[in-house]
Amino acid sequence: ASFDAALRSVVVISMHLSPIRSPEAARRLKGVASHFYEILKESVAGSKGKKPYHPKKDKFSCVASAALVALLDMEESSEPMNSTNGNSFPMEDLIQNINRLIDTRSNASLNQTAEQYMDPDNLDPGWGQVKKLCATNANTDLDGPFIKERKKKGACPSGVVFELLEAGREMAKKLRDLAKKGPAEPGPLR
Repeated sequence: ASFDAALRSVVVISMHLSPIRSPEAARRLKGVASHFYEILKESVAGSKGKKPYHPKKDKFSCVASAALVALLDMEESSEPMNSTNGNSFPMEDLIQNINRLIDTRSNASLNQTAEQYMDPDNLDPGWGQVKKLCATNANTDLDGPFIKERKKKGACPSGVVFELLEAGREMAKKLRDLAKKGPAEPGPLR
C-alpha cells in the first residue's frame, strides 16, 4: 500500500504544472501521501548548502511525465499501429522513447526488458508510474486515465501496445511546453 501511495505521489508531483518549492506545498496536493511528505521533509533538510536539482531543457526527471511526452512525440512523428480507438505504440518503443526524454542525472531510466516489466511481481518504480497513468483512481484531480494499455499479440515482441488518450495528450502538450522553456527558477523540489 505504501509503495502504491508513493508511486501516486510521484505521478501527482511530476504532473503539477508549476514548481513545488517545499514539502508543505507538495502535501497540499491531492494524492500526495503523508509518508511521502515526511520523506520530502527529510530530503530537503539533508540538502542544506547543495545546489537544487532540476532537469536539463527538454528533459524530465520523472518517468510519468516523460511517458506522456514520449507517446505524444511518437504520435506526431511516426507511423503508429491503428487500433480500434486510436493509435497504438509498442511497449518496446515506448520504453526507448521514455529513456530518450529522461535526464540522465535523475537516475530514473527504464533499464529492464519489456518482458521483465510485464512480470506482475516487478516493482520497478519507473514502470509503476507508467501503469499509474493507465488508472483512473490513481490520478486524483488530474482527469486520468491518460494512457491505455492494450494486448495485441503479433504487433510487437511483448504483445503490449500503449495508446495516448485525450486527457494524456492535453497534459503531454503542457508538459512538453514547460520542458522546452527549461527549468523554472530553481527551488528545493525542482
